[in-house]
Amino acid sequence: MTMMSTGTPESEPVKTSIAPWLSVSRATEAVDYYKAAFGAVERYRLEDDEGSVVVARLAIGEADFWLQEDIDSSPRSQDRRSVRMILTVDDPDSVFKQAIAAGATEVAAVSEGHGWRIGRVADPFGHHWEIGKQIQEEMNMRKDPAMNQNDDQETQTTIDTGVDARLARHGGLSYLHRPAVDVHQSAAFYEQVFGWNIRGRDSDHPSFDDGTGHVSGAWVTNQAISREPGLLPYIYVDRVDDILEQVEALGGEVVKAPYPEGNLWVATFRDPAGNVIGLWQEGSR
Repeated sequence: MTMMSTGTPESEPVKTSIAPWLSVSRATEAVDYYKAAFGAVERYRLEDDEGSVVVARLAIGEADFWLQEDIDSSPRSQDRRSVRMILTVDDPDSVFKQAIAAGATEVAAVSEGHGWRIGRVADPFGHHWEIGKQIQEEMNMRKDPAMNQNDDQETQTTIDTGVDARLARHGGLSYLHRPAVDVHQSAAFYEQVFGWNIRGRDSDHPSFDDGTGHVSGAWVTNQAISREPGLLPYIYVDRVDDILEQVEALGGEVVKAPYPEGNLWVATFRDPAGNVIGLWQEGSR
């Protein structure tokens, strides 16, 4: 059998790297699938006499991988897998949908957790692909010098892990996920009503520092709205009545009007997403 190759991988400068080599049962179809699913570019192929792919080198962006026609060792033929691919892209949602449209099977829907937005598919040849990217929310726990340029000396101290010292307080509540329907609407609401510092406002994952700088977090769309509070957070304000006026003006709803508790005034409201939040003020109204 005569083998014919296209492409000249030997002509490229040699650099140390590791690239996955996938065994598949239908290599020619696999090349077409990876092009359709992930926008892969073919850099090299080795064909048999019938023009079928025996070996191919593909690239997704700057990431190279190889595949080979090998029925005996492909995960599809053995009903097992030993390697899982992680494909990091700028827009995992659209690439995930593109992979499904090209013939993949959904294993886990795209969701957020542990600092990633990621989903998982099984391609038609038995290989599993994690498709995702790191997102802003967990990186916001890291020190941001520009954000803290006016902090005092104490808050400019960063502990060895690189976590902002304001957040790394033993026993302190420091980070929250706030459920949202429209993350940008929620970010604008809390910024205008409470003066929270918003980061990544133009991204799909805006995050925040509260008015004290001791609590940070992010708005997420994959968690249930707290319409009937179990855990009820309270925000301290100087004038509860003024805040409730802004709440209503910006799409929120007063749930319980201010009522006294000793020397305090307390109220609750719903934010634009429907979460119930408490307010409290010390002293007279």
